[in-house]
Amino acid sequence: MILRLAAAVAALAGSLSLPVAALAAEISAFDPPASASAPVRFEFARIKASIAIGEKVGYTAAGMFCMGRHEVRATNRLDEINTAQAAFAFKSELAAQGLAQAAPEVSAFDAPAAKVEADYRVGGVLQALSFDECTSGTDRKGSVNVTVKWEVFAPKLQKVVFTKVTSGSVTADSWESVTGRDFESRAYTAALRQLMSDPDFRALRPIDGPSATPVAAATAALAPLHVKSAPALAGGSQVNAAALRQAVVTVMHDNSSGSGFYIADGYLLTDRHVVGTTHYVKVKLASGRVVVGEVVRDDVRRDVALIKTETINDIKPLHVSMAEPSVGEDVFAIGSPLGQELAGTFTRGVLSGQRQNNGLDYLQSDVAINPGNSGGPLLNGSSTVIGLAVLLADKAHGLAFFIPIRDAANSLQLVFD
Repeated sequence: MILRLAAAVAALAGSLSLPVAALAAEISAFDPPASASAPVRFEFARIKASIAIGEKVGYTAAGMFCMGRHEVRATNRLDEINTAQAAFAFKSELAAQGLAQAAPEVSAFDAPAAKVEADYRVGGVLQALSFDECTSGTDRKGSVNVTVKWEVFAPKLQKVVFTKVTSGSVTADSWESVTGRDFESRAYTAALRQLMSDPDFRALRPIDGPSATPVAAATAALAPLHVKSAPALAGGSQVNAAALRQAVVTVMHDNSSGSGFYIADGYLLTDRHVVGTTHYVKVKLASGRVVVGEVVRDDVRRDVALIKTETINDIKPLHVSMAEPSVGEDVFAIGSPLGQELAGTFTRGVLSGQRQNNGLDYLQSDVAINPGNSGGPLLNGSSTVIGLAVLLADKAHGLAFFIPIRDAANSLQLVFD
């Protein structure tokens, strides 16, 4: 099974990359963007409720006379339901405000859709929810109230740049023929309108940064990328354990994490499934410092990705070897098993074999790895990288698999000078 920590995202409507968001109120138009060619693009992320499972959230009844009124309590589907309602409201309110949404372009042919990178992702923490509804067929009446702490996240900065708490409500004293989602989403529309009317939200502009061309779109025609090969460290991997651990990082986005390692100044390798489809990630160094990384190259089939960060002067990149490793030699793995709390975990084993599956080569070892090690380096006894962690056999002991470093380099068109 592929090593990964599943992102805690249940159901997102509309577009979602990563690696974040009473009808009588007047609509306030946003200031026009600085130029027509560079509109500010938003996408909706998700709603996460701070309401405890089992807490009473409202009442519901049915029929023309609203019989059988009973309590409704929060379930584990609360986030999923409210994400769908808020996403529906977010999309319609963006259109009403004349704002651009980051969404794939639709093609009538089989050409892959081009995903436009969002300048900002909007998500919310549902702090309060109450409703008292009655349904009769497709007719509905009653009231819904929500209070949401909105967070506006800038992917290129990998941080929340704006927060605001708003409340929204909708009341229908007479029957209306609407679906449940349309009815509840009106409360989110009112709450979102308050967010989008805030002067600080209206002042948001595109953030300067690298081109947001999707990496997947460019993978097919990669030009060779020349990087300076790091020198090998004198002594064995055990002697150099402290220095080697400094070059290994934790790669994070949303609520998932994996490992990675520097192969040159400002460049690090990881697994593609660690970064997913996001364009920007957080990179936590061994020192505890967090920097922003841009996914500049990836290969889905070979499951590798190249991340670019600022140059970190006090980190010595790892030396890599394209030579064929020998079965039976000692190997060492470094990574962040089960998350960043165990970053820098150093384990030892032997190279058990070289395998092939679906036309792809793998290195097999009994070295101990766990979910979160994905993307971390496999080194030989001479402090040299020979592979990166990718697979762990389910319900088996001592069966770990690694992508040969030569395959990773070839897939990403990396040339070590």
